[in-house]
Amino acid sequence: MVLSQGMVVALVGLVVGLVASLGVSSALARFVPGGLQPGGGVDFVAFVLVGVTVVAVTLLAAFVPARRAARINPTDALRWE
Repeated sequence: MVLSQGMVVALVGLVVGLVASLGVSSALARFVPGGLQPGGGVDFVAFVLVGVTVVAVTLLAAFVPARRAARINPTDALRWE
């Protein structure tokens, strides 16, 4: 449950960020001479690498606390409250 919630937030943020960065990069390319690549496209390798990195870091950041929480006995946790 914790992993899925973390991944939903990360994927929504990733999609919004990638769409925004594509729009900003194309807008800035008009003002910067030589800003576009020779083919006139966008560097998709960078976008893929950023996406993979964000997903990997999110999985790690969600997995570690979820694993710690799974090790705790629920009755002990309620007793400490």
